[in-house]
Amino acid sequence: QLNLSDNISKQGRGIGIAQMMYKQMTGENIPTRHAYSVPPSEIKPASFSENTATKISKYDDIIEKASSEYGIPKNLIKSVIAAESAGNHTAVSPAGAKGLMQLMDGTAQDLGVNNSFNPEENIFGGTNYLNKMLNKFDGSLELALAAYNAGPGNVEKHNGIPPFDETRKYVSRVLSYNSALGEE
Repeated sequence: QLNLSDNISKQGRGIGIAQMMYKQMTGENIPTRHAYSVPPSEIKPASFSENTATKISKYDDIIEKASSEYGIPKNLIKSVIAAESAGNHTAVSPAGAKGLMQLMDGTAQDLGVNNSFNPEENIFGGTNYLNKMLNKFDGSLELALAAYNAGPGNVEKHNGIPPFDETRKYVSRVLSYNSALGEE
C-alpha cells in the first residue's frame, strides 16, 4: 500500500487519495519536489531586486495556498514570478503571455484561468502548469522550467533543454533565484 500511494503521489499532488494514503501510512505529508540534475550547490545564486521582492511579497498568501495545493515550493513559485514578470500582475510579453506567471491564452484556458491578470487565478494556473510539467518530465526541474518557457513539445523535440538562448537563460535565472531564496 505504501508503494501504491507513493506511485500515485508521483503522478501529481492534486490526487487527494494518494496524499491521504501516504499520510496515513507514514504519518507525514508527501514530500515536496526538489529534483535537480544540476546540484543546487553548483548553481550560482543571484537574487532579484528589492523592488521585485517587495512586489512579489504582496502575493505571499496566494503563493502559500498554491504551494500547498500543488506541492510546489513557495520559493520556486516566487522565482518563476520574478523571472517571468518581476512581480507585475499586468505584464504582457511580446508573444502575448500575461500576468505574474506569464500564461499564454490557450494555456490559461486549458488550466481554467478566466482572467490572467487576476493574481490568484494566474498564480494558481501557473503553479498548476509547473506541476504538470514536473509530472510530465519525471520531476526534472530543469526540463519542467524549459517546458514552462518554450513548451513541452520543444523539450521533447530536442530531448532536453532546447538550444534556445532565451530558454537556457530562463532556466538558469529561475534556478539561480531559487537557490538564492533557499528552501522554505
